Amino acid sequence: MIGVPCTIDNDVGRTEYCIGYDTALRNAVEAIDKIRDTASSHERIFLIEVMGRNRGFIAVEAGLATGAELILVPEESYPREKIPEDIKKAKEMGKLHFIVVVAEGYGSAEELKNYLLSEIGERYGEIRATILGHLQRGGTPTHTDRIMGMKFGEVAVEALLSGEKSGFVAYRDGRFYIEDFERAKEYKEIDWEALRLSRRLNL
Repeated sequence: MIGVPCTIDNDVGRTEYCIGYDTALRNAVEAIDKIRDTASSHERIFLIEVMGRNRGFIAVEAGLATGAELILVPEESYPREKIPEDIKKAKEMGKLHFIVVVAEGYGSAEELKNYLLSEIGERYGEIRATILGHLQRGGTPTHTDRIMGMKFGEVAVEALLSGEKSGFVAYRDGRFYIEDFERAKEYKEIDWEALRLSRRLNL
């Protein structure tokens, strides 16, 4: 059996890409962009929870792409006690809204909303929580997912025809190869540079 990495969480070890991730990311970005329209026109604080299980790949890239004021991921112990200060600072800088993209592995957007209500109320704007949920998993695949899916599939079939008995197709540094199944469990880092850039741009 030759496997192919398919998960929107993009958390399979030893491969830079998993089929489904780009489509889920596109869906999340489109949803956050639409929410931003309301956040801006009504000067609201939005906590938007995205999927990713216990990893923050979707949150980091969707948050950076949409210009979210804050991104919260399970890989980083960002203190929630600091969030009210971040909101106050942004409002003092003249921002009309404040969007937080929360990876589900970090915590619940609804619980975070309740925490902020208890700490600052709505003095800086109404606070809303939105859970994007399974809408991230559906829809028409992006061209990237379609093309990568075909490439992964070709490598898997060729591996079987050449006599490979076990493993999965991995993609790293621009090339495809067969990797041991056990290595799929290895930890893969999120894009820390993207998270750093988001913080630098927004706070």
